[in-house]
Amino acid sequence: MAYPAYPKKQRRPGALAVVVWLLIITAAALIVGNTVFAVRSVSVEGNSTVSDEDVIRASGISMGMSIFAIDSGAVRDGVNSNRYLNFIGLWRDFPSHVILRVTEHAPHATFKWMGMLYMLDQDGSVLEQTAHFDIPLSVPLITGMQVEAARVGSPVVTSVSGQADTIATVLSALSKRGLTESISELNVTSLDNLFLITVDGAQVKLGNAQNIETKLYLMEQALSIERQRGDVRYGVLDVTTAQNADYKPPAHILSAEAKEAEAAAQGQTLVEEESDSAD
Repeated sequence: MAYPAYPKKQRRPGALAVVVWLLIITAAALIVGNTVFAVRSVSVEGNSTVSDEDVIRASGISMGMSIFAIDSGAVRDGVNSNRYLNFIGLWRDFPSHVILRVTEHAPHATFKWMGMLYMLDQDGSVLEQTAHFDIPLSVPLITGMQVEAARVGSPVVTSVSGQADTIATVLSALSKRGLTESISELNVTSLDNLFLITVDGAQVKLGNAQNIETKLYLMEQALSIERQRGDVRYGVLDVTTAQNADYKPPAHILSAEAKEAEAAAQGQTLVEEESDSAD
């Protein structure tokens, strides 16, 4: 029985060459990616207290890794795992340099609870706790806060509804206007009667936290004028309406002004009496 002959497979040297070239190109790309485009240096921008080394370590970027292998999401999560850091972004400066940009969470206020001093960032999260009360920090002390729980790395929890959010709102507004270091105390005993104490001793009545930025603007303008006139210690500034600022000078200044007014009145009376006598 005769069987049909099967055609012999034709060799295609062109196809084999393409495969070989693809393998060569892939290998070359890997070599170039791991040599020419290997990370040789990393710079950090935006940090002041956290060291460059700590930021880079948190990012997970290592020297020698391919610049193309950097996972932006993993870098973001790594940097943000440090409670003092906030990831902004990374830039690949080819062929071998990486730039990390961050901001830092700095203490914006303190409060005392259970024999400890706690430091808050501007969002109301706890950065640190310490038993040392003599740490020199130019930030306001929060008083009147009903603390229920405070844990490092988490927002402070209060037993008064809305109190933590109000604190965060005021701290954020103070930071935005660059006023954090000019305030020594923020009292939140009543959320409708908030008040500040400035570092030079003036009391500023805020009312509630609505229109807080407008109120702080009015505070800046009014106290700037009053400071030119004299000492504002024990003076009271009311900006609760968010429309105008009502300032009451300290009692000793009021007393001095009253005496001056009385002396001026007496002087006017004497002048009038002398005029009458002359007539």
